[in-house]
Order: sequence, then structure tokens, then C-alpha cells
Amino acid sequence: MIDQNLENLESPHIEIFDACTQLDFRDEDLPEWLAILSKMKNHFLIALCYREFSATTIRILKKFFFHPTIQANVIKESLEIFIRMLKLLYQPDTETDCKENVREFLEHLHQGGEDTLAESNALREFVYQAIKKFAEENPNEYQQCNLIELMNKVVQERRGNIFGEENDNPDGDTMSNSAFSNSS
Repeated sequence: MIDQNLENLESPHIEIFDACTQLDFRDEDLPEWLAILSKMKNHFLIALCYREFSATTIRILKKFFFHPTIQANVIKESLEIFIRMLKLLYQPDTETDCKENVREFLEHLHQGGEDTLAESNALREFVYQAIKKFAEENPNEYQQCNLIELMNKVVQERRGNIFGEENDNPDGDTMSNSAFSNSS
């Protein structure tokens, strides 16, 4: 794929990556898996914008994001392109299914997945930073996207962590569309 300079992944490519990531990554193979992600991250994240690839690509990305040994590198490698992907994803002509899949993926990352041991502050911060920067750089797209409720939940949880509250805002306020996109 790299040698052929393909702009987009095609179905056979996604299926091969999906099959390869069904097994756990062996520790001795982690540097190679990180190199693959580094070279392929643009392709993987753009594939999220296509209905036929979205769910499978998320399954692949989960293997990288939830692997405790490489998680920090994956986050570092992915944040900037993830924010750019959100701008592409939240264009009017992108399938609603893809938008919903990505929202669920971000929520899954924030919650830590099925394995509570995979929960990490780094993943929570990744979700917060990705949505925050997307909203700051693309306020109109953010106003129309399905990430507002998730961002409100993330912000409220962060407030609870800072103030020692149990995800409760005593005033009952939530972060509205305009409140978030106008804040820094």
C-alpha cells in the first residue's frame, strides 16, 4: 500500500488489517505495529469517513488505543490527524452512520472500553483534546455535530475530578453549544 502510494484504503486492505489485529500484539512485534500505525494513521482515520470501512477501522484502532504498552505513542501519533479527520467527518455529505460510529468510538475511548483496566487518563485527555480542538477550529461544524452531549459529559466529569464532586453540577448547568465554542 505504501509503495503503491494509494490515497485511500480499499476493502481488501481493511480486511487484511482487521484479520491481523484479531490476535493480541506480541511484545516483540510492538515496534513494527507502531511503525505500521505511524505510516497508516492517515489512511485509517480517513477510512472512518466511509460507511463500508468505519466499523471495521474502529475495531482496528481499538487494538492500538487500548494496548497499554503502546497507548501513549498511539495517542501522540494520532491526535493531530484525528482532529483533522473530525473536520472531514462533520461535513454535510458524510454518512450519519460514520458520525455515529466515531462518536461511539470516542465515548468508548473515554470510558476505557470493555476492560476497565484499559481505562486511562491519557485516553480521557485524548477525547477531551480532540473534541475541544475540533470545536475551537471548526465552531460551525461543531454546532451541528453529534459530539456536544459527549463533550458536556467529559467536561462535567473533569469538573467533578477537579472539585471532588461526583459528576454533579450543583447549578444544573451543562455546557451549551455556544458556551463551549466561545470558550478557550
